[in-house]
Amino acid sequence: MPANRLSMRKIKEVLRLKWANHLSDRKIAQSCNISRPAVVSYLERATLAGLLWPLPESMTDAALEQLLFPVRPKSVVRDRVLPDWSAIHQELQKKNVTLFLV
Repeated sequence: MPANRLSMRKIKEVLRLKWANHLSDRKIAQSCNISRPAVVSYLERATLAGLLWPLPESMTDAALEQLLFPVRPKSVVRDRVLPDWSAIHQELQKKNVTLFLV
């Protein structure tokens, strides 16, 4: 189960502390009461999105969220080949054969 996402206000605080105040990831984690890997994750997302500090005044929280957490297209369901159940059943009838071995 994925963890709950931080509010945009707190994410902006993480970005500000890193880029404007040049704090370490540990200090930011302590200050914002989040884990250090979460800080690293948000900073990586911001870097990949091409964000710089200060953020543009016109950028809304929704626009920032869209940049940091883009909606992934649903994966295409691939056609899977079903096993030959009759052959598996015949193999399981043999002595010392288990489903794990088949």
